[in-house]
Parts: sequence; structure tokens; C-alpha cells
Amino acid sequence: QRQQQEQQQQRQQGDIVVGASALLEWLLPCLLVLWLNPLNGEALAIGTALTTKLVSVTASMPRVAKYTLTSWLVQLPPELFGGRVVRGLQRYLSGAASSVVARRQEIMLAAEVLDLMFDANNDAGCPVPLPEFHNAALSDALDLRDEYKRYVEDLEAMPHHSSALMRPSPPRSICQVPFLLTPSAKSLILQGEASMQKQHVVQSSAISAMMQGIHPSLMVFLDIQVRRPHILQDALSQLMSRPDDLKKPLRVTFTSNGVPEEGVDEGGVSREFFQLLVADIFRADYGMFTYSEETRTFWFNPSSLESGVEFQLVGVVLGLAIYNGIILDVHFPQVVYKKLLGVAPTFADLQDVQPSLARGLLQLLQFEGDVEATFCRTFDVEYEFYGTTRTEELVPGGSAKAVTAANREEYVERYTRWVLTDGVDQQFRAFAHGFHQVCGGVALSLFRHDELELLVCGLPHLDFGELQRGAKYEGGYSESHGTVQSLWSVLNGFSTDQRRRFLSFVTGCPRAPVGGLGQLTLVVQRAGPDTDRLPTAHTCFNSLLLPDYATKDKLHKMLLLAIDNAQGFGLK
Repeated sequence: QRQQQEQQQQRQQGDIVVGASALLEWLLPCLLVLWLNPLNGEALAIGTALTTKLVSVTASMPRVAKYTLTSWLVQLPPELFGGRVVRGLQRYLSGAASSVVARRQEIMLAAEVLDLMFDANNDAGCPVPLPEFHNAALSDALDLRDEYKRYVEDLEAMPHHSSALMRPSPPRSICQVPFLLTPSAKSLILQGEASMQKQHVVQSSAISAMMQGIHPSLMVFLDIQVRRPHILQDALSQLMSRPDDLKKPLRVTFTSNGVPEEGVDEGGVSREFFQLLVADIFRADYGMFTYSEETRTFWFNPSSLESGVEFQLVGVVLGLAIYNGIILDVHFPQVVYKKLLGVAPTFADLQDVQPSLARGLLQLLQFEGDVEATFCRTFDVEYEFYGTTRTEELVPGGSAKAVTAANREEYVERYTRWVLTDGVDQQFRAFAHGFHQVCGGVALSLFRHDELELLVCGLPHLDFGELQRGAKYEGGYSESHGTVQSLWSVLNGFSTDQRRRFLSFVTGCPRAPVGGLGQLTLVVQRAGPDTDRLPTAHTCFNSLLLPDYATKDKLHKMLLLAIDNAQGFGLK
């Protein structure tokens, strides 16, 4: 009887599997057609209802069926997959964002389905650009602090050995599908995490100070004093000797002949400190980095004689800048940010770092003749070391191992690994250690490498139209005031370099923040009547103090004099 029951259960299970397979045979083609409906996600009731049902059915299918459907969809022309499927889901999510609390379950289910589309798009080589998966309306509507809290709670509850497959379905936090968040929203999450960490460190320091009989206010900040001519040495000695204080709010004082310069650090002094320090770090005479004229980027110098502490300082500086919301004018190839996020570099990254070398290696791979006789290469690398040539083997006995048609792929792989990893391993490890000393929170995992670069460096493109639309006026100035109109006429006529210098003069940084210049609020304040005094700025508050000059030509002349000669809290 038991055998009969088991046989009956097996037949029933078999019938279920056969029935499910038969169901999917006609269901998947139907879903393929329905996902291409141009009404998906439209504000019309039928569009919302249709997408809600499509999302529900797709999310409830077996994993294999989901992958089958998305593999079909991603093979469609990008204008169909991106224009109808991805954008249809994005319209649906944007519409739901207006009722983000009431429709949270629908939003998370749609995010889960869009995650399937995102993965399929990545596997297919990104036929739809990744920014198409950002949703600005949802990013603006969500309580990002609450999303971060949910994300951290899930990470803490998840076993350390678990994989992404164990993520809650649907996701509990939008941070579990971070491609939906705009870079600006991710930046806000990271800044929120930094604020919480600062608060925790400050509270711990205050308690420690009281236990030692020290006034808590003396332990609140990461206070450093630097001399302009010795900024690198001073920063190195003070920052690297206080690893436990790196997450405190930074406060910088410049000194000259032992006397502190004027200016209280409300942000502007710190920005200038980073600007001068970065310029010093990348000086050619230090030899820490090599500069490529071809790519206009810096790469770690495999011949550097500097100790790991110096490279650790560079990582700390990048981390501190992110942690304190300061943009740096640094020029690394994107593979640096990939490696910081734990992504292994590839040959495509070598093309970004050393294009000429990559082209030569590509010719080697594509050559159809006698590789060994033509190229005469062996499994080693030659590089310059302060006027001499050094050789390093890519494999044991590599100098005696010829590159042939049979092993050239291995040679290119090992050469690429040496340039991007092995040859600079000591330098990069110290750099990454310093970076993660400061930026070791979970918020960093939300970023792609290109977004991390944007967070560090800001946007090189300067749209002064955005800056003008967000500007505010004080002290008698208004948008229609003649001097204000002359100011914008002068600024719009500036070259790119002059715009960078103006932005640096007013904000302390020559680049736009994540999200563009619309994220900055420039304050233009009247600084008295017509005069021969130059304009001044409070970089801490993005404030331009502009006298009411009598003519546009005079304003143009005085503004150029100011931005060409300003350094520190005064003129050089």
C-alpha cells in the first residue's frame, strides 16, 4: 500500500511538471508579446493594470522560465528591449513613486523584474545603456535613510557565506537593486552613512576624553595643521599617525612661519587643502605615478622607490575626500575604481591604461603568420628603472620561453595581469588599504566603478546654465539687476579653462558635483558700490561677493584678475 501511495505521488508530481512545462510553452511566448505592448507603464488605467499583471506573473514564474523570457527579450533590437520593455517598467515605477508608501509592494515586485532585465542586459554586453536603468522619480521619492537601514539589517541577518541568490524576493530595500538609484541618490546615501559614522566616532571620542579628564571639544575633530611649502610631508605625518581619528570631521589650518592663516574651516579651507595636496602628490619628481600623454591619466609607477605609506596616504586622501563630500581633480583610469570595488581587470582595461601597448598585443593575437619568428617575444616584461632597463619574468623561466601562436593568448593574459595587477601590487595594495580605512562602509557597494569615479572627481562638463538657474542673490542684487546680468554675460563668454578657474575661485573645486552644477547653489552678494576692489569669495558657502561695478568691461577685468590670482585666504 505504501508503494502504491508513493507511485501515485510520483505520478502526480510528474503530471504537475508536465502540466507546468506545457503551460510555459504557450505562456512564455504570450508574455514576450505582452512585454512589447507600447501601453505598458502609461498613466492610463489600462497601462497600469496591464503592467501590474505582467510584473506579477513574471515574478511568480520558476527561475528557469524567468531566464528564458529575459534571454528572448534582450535579443530584440535595443529600441524594442530598451524603448518598450525597460522604459515601460520605468514609467510604471515612476508613476508608482507618487504613492511610494501605499504602493511599496508593487514597486519592489517591479524592481525585482527589472533586476532580471538588468542582468540579462549585462550578460548581453549592455545593448541598453546602464543609465537607462536609473529612475530619478523613484530616487527622489524614497526615504533613502530608511532604504539604507533596511539594507544593512538584511546584510547583518544574512549568513556571511550566503550568496546573492538568498536575497529576499521581492527585495526589501531598493539598495538591493542599486541600478535603480541615480548617482546623486547613491551619493546622498553614502554621505548619510558618513554622517552616522562621524557621529558615532565623535560620541566615542567624547566619552573617552571625559574618562581622561580632557574637555570633549578637544577630541571632536581630525585637526591638522599644514605648511603650504611642506603640505605633503605635514599631511603624511599627521594623517598616518592618527588612523583611529580618520572618521572624525576634518578641520584644516594652514600655517605660515608658525602663525595660523586667517580663515575658519567651514569647508573651504579643507577643499583648498585637498586641491594643493593632490597637485603635490602627482608631481613628476616624486615618482609615485607615471603620466600618460596619450590618455592624460596617471598610473602607479612600478619603479617607484616610495614606501607603502605614501601610497596609503593617497588612498586615505581619496577616502577622506569622499567622506567629507569634497571633489578632487585627480586623473586615474577607470580600472583603479574597478579594483577598489573588487572587480578584476581585463584586457579592455589595458586598452584604457596603455592604448599603444594594447594595440600591439592585439596585433600579436590577430597575426596569421609565424608568430615566433616575426615578433621574437619571450614571456617576460622590460621596464625602465631610473635610467636602466629591468626585466621581469611572467612565468618561471619566462625569458627562455618563446611566444608562439599556440601560447600567445596566455602571454597576453599574463602581460595584462602584470601591468594592471602584479607589477604594481605593493603600491596598489597600500593605496586600497588607505582608501578602505576611511570608506569601508556598505554604502560603497551600491556604486559601479564609473559612479565611484564620478563621486571622487565630479563632472568635468560645466553647464553654467544650470548654475544660473539655481543661483540666489543677496544684498540688493536680483536676477534682473544690471550687474547680475553683466556677470552671467561675462561667465557665459568664458573659455572652459576660465570657467574651471571661476568655479574653483567660488567653490574651491574646478569640477561639478555628482548631478551637475544644478546641485550647487551659487550665492551672488552685492559687496558695495562701484570700486577698484576685486571680487572675493567664501568658498565654504559657494558665495561670490561682487561689487556693483559701473560697466560690464570693468566687471570682466576685475573678475579675471581675481580668479587668476586667488590662492588661500588672500591674493598671491
